[in-house]
Amino acid sequence: MEKREEVLKVLNDYYNENGIIPDKGQFNCPNKDKCNNKAAISNISLAQGMQCHIGSKFPDESKIKVLVVSLDCGSGGISIIDERTTDVEKNDHNPHMKGTKLILSNLFNITDEFELLKNFSMTNSCKCSRIGSSDQLPDFFYEQCAEFKLKEIKLINPDVVYFQGQRALIGINFKNINNQTTGIFEYLKFVKIGDRMVYAVQCIHPSARGRNYQRRKDFYDNLLPNINKFLRETIKVLN
Repeated sequence: MEKREEVLKVLNDYYNENGIIPDKGQFNCPNKDKCNNKAAISNISLAQGMQCHIGSKFPDESKIKVLVVSLDCGSGGISIIDERTTDVEKNDHNPHMKGTKLILSNLFNITDEFELLKNFSMTNSCKCSRIGSSDQLPDFFYEQCAEFKLKEIKLINPDVVYFQGQRALIGINFKNINNQTTGIFEYLKFVKIGDRMVYAVQCIHPSARGRNYQRRKDFYDNLLPNINKFLRETIKVLN
């Protein structure tokens, strides 16, 4: 299994090569002009260049390698990997991160929240976010970032990816597992990354409210434990 330093190196090389750097003077991703034009037309102010969280104990050969793919950061958040990891591991979070910790706690059977956050990786589906608002960006921006999300998944090389929310699914081609589509397999799929078939969980967003509240509750109370049980029994790691 690769070491954390190796994961950081390939990610940093990729971010530098593609200009995904959270600095107004250095941010220069290939889709910058398209996104800036769309933002200007839509009267949106963009913060640009969010990088991954790579937990300080990730990867651990005794644990399933988890990548969480969330939505955009919201509220103008942008950070390099080290800053993002420091922020995540502070454990001072919103309902979205509380739901993420529930996923990890159930999968790893670890209750120490600080320990949980050191043992997973997370990326934002969209590398930009709105300045001054927690509202999600429109689909357009997620579509421009889909190629970066796919490359991050390949470079991080997880055993399972948890996708949080509908926009996190943009640009991903899923395949049913053994042609099953009911029960846990409504949400548990494969995604082809390079030459690998990786387990993928299409999560109800942890912050879902209103008409989606009951779906969220059913998912996290009833389906998620069975999904994670299947993953623990299927993905072999060292004890």
